[in-house]
Amino acid sequence: MKKILLSSSMTPRLSTAYTTRLAAALVLSLSSTLLNAQEFRALYACSSGGDSRPITYAFNSKFMLRDGASGVPFELIANYKDGELMYTGYVKGESFDFWDKVYGFTDDSMKKWSTSFERLIDVHDPVNTKHEYILRKALNCTIDGGSSLLSRNNSNLNYERIKKEDSSKVDLSHADSCEKSMMYASSVGISDIVAHFKSVNFQKIVRQEGAVRKSLVVINTKKGEVWESWIGSKAAPKVYKCTVISKQVPEITPPKEKMFSDSI
Repeated sequence: MKKILLSSSMTPRLSTAYTTRLAAALVLSLSSTLLNAQEFRALYACSSGGDSRPITYAFNSKFMLRDGASGVPFELIANYKDGELMYTGYVKGESFDFWDKVYGFTDDSMKKWSTSFERLIDVHDPVNTKHEYILRKALNCTIDGGSSLLSRNNSNLNYERIKKEDSSKVDLSHADSCEKSMMYASSVGISDIVAHFKSVNFQKIVRQEGAVRKSLVVINTKKGEVWESWIGSKAAPKVYKCTVISKQVPEITPPKEKMFSDSI
């Protein structure tokens, strides 16, 4: 597990010893204690007061969903004997919607992003290799049924440039039809082309300032409280008072790569 630096400016109610314990948990791998931990399972509705909308946290002893975002479950990184569970994961930043349109991550944005591949050269996200060109063709075929992709003439200007500039041995004729492009994707080990590009595009979004934030969530199951903070931020964490809605939670299945769903 990569080391994550925790802000030294935590909420005043958290002691120095407590923050030290939080930081230590983030830099350690899951211990045998976690593997044998008691099974916690609950659905919380939490509020910081005022008119702000309550946030829901559905969690078990391995994963947690924030506001039902099933596409990006938080992962448990520590489980303390005093009933505290610590999770980490991604939430939207203030510029996420802009970069989502640029890189095509959520379903609607990905469809438009895939279609734009046929119409223009995107300065933010150019296609520079035969390999990626064929995979983008396979994606478009999957999303749009290949209606605009059967003719090489409908392809964007990258086709001739890539053919000239990419000296790899990849056979660009795989882009001549949907069937060939899908067969190529399968031959390089990609069974789900949409999931592949969700993972690829999410990694592009993560690198953009303000697009996403890594969040640390601590759930105190005995006090019915949640502390949530941005990793790397100097701002004090938000503290939420929670009500248990249910002890039953939906199945939380982690994707192959951490990513958002459209529900975020």
